[in-house]
Amino acid sequence: MLDYHIHPNYSIDAEDFSMEEYCKRGLELGLKEICFTPHYEFDPVREQIDWFARLGGKVVHIGESWLDEYFREGRQLQERYSKEGIAIKLGLEVGYDVGLEEAIAKVVEAYPFDLVLGSVHCIDHVAISSAQESSEYLPGTNLDDVVTKYYKTLVRGVESGLFDVVAHLDLYRRHGAKYFGEQAYRAYQGYVEPILESMAKRGLGLEINTSSIKQGQDEFYPSKEIVRLAWEKGIRIFTTGSDAHRLRELGQGIEQAEDILREFDCSPTSFDQRRPTTNCIQGS
Repeated sequence: MLDYHIHPNYSIDAEDFSMEEYCKRGLELGLKEICFTPHYEFDPVREQIDWFARLGGKVVHIGESWLDEYFREGRQLQERYSKEGIAIKLGLEVGYDVGLEEAIAKVVEAYPFDLVLGSVHCIDHVAISSAQESSEYLPGTNLDDVVTKYYKTLVRGVESGLFDVVAHLDLYRRHGAKYFGEQAYRAYQGYVEPILESMAKRGLGLEINTSSIKQGQDEFYPSKEIVRLAWEKGIRIFTTGSDAHRLRELGQGIEQAEDILREFDCSPTSFDQRRPTTNCIQGS
């Protein structure tokens, strides 16, 4: 029971629950490890939308100062809760887009993160992860265009070498299914296979993100078929994450995500200082 995608109150789109509240809830749920992954967005076009964090109950313009406080608080919780039987990891979810590599590297190399998730949240500087922005953007597009742009961006993110794990691959399905129907579930075909091969060669991991539960979708991100393809292409690092933005979402779907991995005699990978510390093959 590892939940490696959690947004505490440092993320402005999360409810105002502290890291310690998540630690306590994790203990109640019997989670073995949790990894905090607050957002860090880098697109200057979206500065007035995304470049913010919550610090001390106030929304502040994003900068490295909030990360200093994040690590200070996180180190205290690591020490406190290690005695309680739950491991606390300190990660980051980076919103990737082409051309932002230098800015991203400056941040991810400056702090001792346990895990850096790479995510594609935007197409044409529009957040397809957002219900509101998707409702304004997707009706004026076609699925092939959306998917082509998504995977062209993702492949550059994989090649950048900046990330440890790719988060919620096929995220376009979150709101795209509403506009494109069942085709959104099959749209990965022909795009994702070479990306998975590149991930395997580079030793990148794949996240099984269970936040689709909140959308009423019966397939996680990515779908079970993509997880199967990832295994066939040689990926052996997998993480599971609820993408919790509120306390009640912690751990949701994690057991079912682990069941998917068990079909491959695999279990979720732990990370420490950006290095996998467990082998996904059960019993090894």
